[in-house]
Amino acid sequence: MANTFKFGAGKWAIGDGTALAYNDENDNFKPLPFDFTRASNATVVNKQGLIETVGSGEPRIDFLDNTSGHLLLEPSRTNLVTYSEAISNTPVKSGTFTDNFAISPDGIQNATKLTATNTDPYFYQNFTFSSTTYTMSIYVKGIGNAVGKDFEMRIGGTLPYDTFEIPSEWTRFTTTKTVSASTSNFGLEIPNPAVSGDEVLVWGWQLEVGSYPTSYIPTEGSSVTRVRDLIDNENTEVLSLPNSASFYWNVKGQTEGNTGNNSGYALRFRTNPTSSTTSYFGLNSNANDWRIRLQDGSTSNFKSLSVSKFEDVKVVVIINTSTYSIYANGAAIWENESYSGTAPTIQEIKRVQSDMGNDTKGVIRVVDLKAYNTELTATEAINLTS
Repeated sequence: MANTFKFGAGKWAIGDGTALAYNDENDNFKPLPFDFTRASNATVVNKQGLIETVGSGEPRIDFLDNTSGHLLLEPSRTNLVTYSEAISNTPVKSGTFTDNFAISPDGIQNATKLTATNTDPYFYQNFTFSSTTYTMSIYVKGIGNAVGKDFEMRIGGTLPYDTFEIPSEWTRFTTTKTVSASTSNFGLEIPNPAVSGDEVLVWGWQLEVGSYPTSYIPTEGSSVTRVRDLIDNENTEVLSLPNSASFYWNVKGQTEGNTGNNSGYALRFRTNPTSSTTSYFGLNSNANDWRIRLQDGSTSNFKSLSVSKFEDVKVVVIINTSTYSIYANGAAIWENESYSGTAPTIQEIKRVQSDMGNDTKGVIRVVDLKAYNTELTATEAINLTS
C-alpha cells in the first residue's frame, strides 16, 4: 500500500515559495506539487510550542495541538493594535506597566507586567469602529494572588463584556463582537475585587476584523497586515494514475465562525484532464458539515460525510471508472456508488477556487494528503481513517 503521493504526515520539506511532496516508493521528496506565496512575514507555533516568525513566502508548518504538524493557510488579516507587546505605550491605562518583564509565549523576555495600583486596572486603545464584526485576542498569565480572579475583554460599547478567569499559565483568550460604527475603544480590564499589588502578565494583543481569531501578528507603533497564504499547482498534471485510485485527506476542524461554502477547500482533482469540472473535498452548501464532490461528467455527486466542520476529519475516497466509495473517521459512509468517469488524474491541487482571499473560508490546517495508485480495501480505508 505504498503512497504514490504524500504531503505531510509529519514529513515536511518547505522552502522559499515551495513545499514538496514525499514518495514512499523511493523514500525521497519530489519537487511537486505546490507553489506557495505570501507577501509578508507570519507567525506559527513551532515544535517547541513557541510562537516564531517565518519570512515572507515561506509556508508555515504549525504544531499547535498537533505533534505531527500541519500546513497552516490563513486569509489576510490586519492587527489593529498599535503596540501588541510594549503595552505600556497604550495611551489609555490605569495601573503600573513594566515591559520586558517576563518570558512570553515566543520564548523572549518581552511580556508586560500589569500591577494593580487601585481597584480597577485596565488598558484601552481608542479606535474608530466600522459597522462589522471584530475579534480581539491576547495572551494572559497571572502571578500570585491574581490567579483565579476575573478580567474583562471589551470591544467598543457592546455589552455584555466577556469575562474570563486569570490562569496560572500562558493562555490565549479571544472575544468576538459585532459593533455599530462609532468612535470608542477596546482593551482589557480587571474589575473589582482587584487589589493593589495584584500582578498579571499580558502579551500578544490583537484586534482584527473577522468572526474568528487568526495567528498572532506582532506590531510596534502601527497596525500590521499579514497577507493571505496561497498554495497551489494549477493547470499542471500533478499525478497520472491508472483506472483506479484512492485519495486520503486528514484536515483539522474549522475555526469558530466560518460560514463559507469551501468549494475546493483542501484538495481538488480532475478525473478528466480535458474538462474544467473538478472534484473536491470541502464543506456542504450550508457550511455545516464536511463533504466530498465527485464530478461525474456533467453530474455533480455531493456526498455529505455527516461530520461537523468543527471536527477533525480523516477521509478516504476510492474511485474507478464505474464506482466510488467514501470512508470517514473510521466508518463507511458511501460504498460502491455508481460513477461513470475516466482514469483519475490529479490535475491541480489548491486551497480554494477563485476566492482564495475570502475571509469566510476559515483557517485551513492540512495534516496529511495522500494518493494511492490502487483501490484500497474497505478494511484498509477504515483503518487509515480511524
